[in-house]
Order: sequence, then structure tokens, then C-alpha cells
Amino acid sequence: MQAGKIAFSVLKDGVLNFQEGNSISLIVDDYNMFYGFVFSKQRDKSGIINVVAYDQMRYLKNKDTYVYTNKTASALLTAIAEDFQLNLGDIEDTRYVIPKKIEDNLTLLDMINNALNETLIQTKKLYTLYDDFGKLTLKNVESLKLDLGIDEDTGEIKMIHIENEQIPPNDLKELIKILSQNQRD
Repeated sequence: MQAGKIAFSVLKDGVLNFQEGNSISLIVDDYNMFYGFVFSKQRDKSGIINVVAYDQMRYLKNKDTYVYTNKTASALLTAIAEDFQLNLGDIEDTRYVIPKKIEDNLTLLDMINNALNETLIQTKKLYTLYDDFGKLTLKNVESLKLDLGIDEDTGEIKMIHIENEQIPPNDLKELIKILSQNQRD
């Protein structure tokens, strides 16, 4: 898990005015691509400003010490976010309660990873942490699965949605052909 980063250059004009710590966002075709904070900016002789910004995951590089008892990984993440005034999005309950942990002089991200690794070992459930356009988000990877198939002839990715039905692998190829044919008609 690494921080999202964006680097760009802008030409200084009479209107543009921003500082380190200001938020920036990148939206392409109404799709939220990046939300973060300016960490550095340097202006060259020609007035071009080179900017580097990171999302909130960058703040998890801070080191600290946490001692906790009877917390889930999701509760630890929530506590860290509150302590460091980070914005949270959807935080799935990791459910496994870690009896006792001493995290001494580690990065916040290492602490969270340790809790998620212990949760994985105890529950066999894998969680991922990411910044979702300015909100730290924790999801079970199972909830991120998409019903997709690949058309053998065209290589196109097709969305498959059949309610409450498991598709045997041998039937998937035939289903993709049927769906593909239906879309052509």
C-alpha cells in the first residue's frame, strides 16, 4: 500500500495562488481520479511551477507508538484517522479482535498492516486499504469482485450478472458467447 501521487507543472499567472498543504483534485470526464494535498512546489526561471501532491495515504508514513487492547484492525484504523484528522470513507468491519498489541515507533501504515496481517492469519480474510478520492477506505477484497468474463473470440470484457447463481467454469464460455451475441443483436 502506497500513497497515490500526482506530479504536474503549471504556468504562474496573476490568478493562480496555492501553497503546500492545499488540496487538489483531478477529475476526468466526470470521473474522480485523484484527491490529495500539495507537498512540494518549485518555480523555475520561466515561471513554470512543478508540483507534487499525495493522497492521504502519505500521512500514514508518520511514526508513532500505539498500545491497544481488544481492537479490530478497522477500529485501529478509525482511531488513527481520528488522531491524525484524516478523512474516512467506507470502513468494513474486520471483526477479528486483536487481544493486545504494542506498536512502538512504527509508521502508522505498518501498524495498520500488522493488524490486517494478524486478521488475515486468524480469519483467512484479506482486506485492502486505499484512498478513495480523499477518503481512506478499507474493504474486504471479496466485496471488490466483479462479475466479469472475457470473450474468447474478441477479447472483450463482458459484465455478467446472474442473481444468486454460481456459474461452473465450463458453462462460463457458453454464457459469454450468449451474452456477446445478445449485445450484437
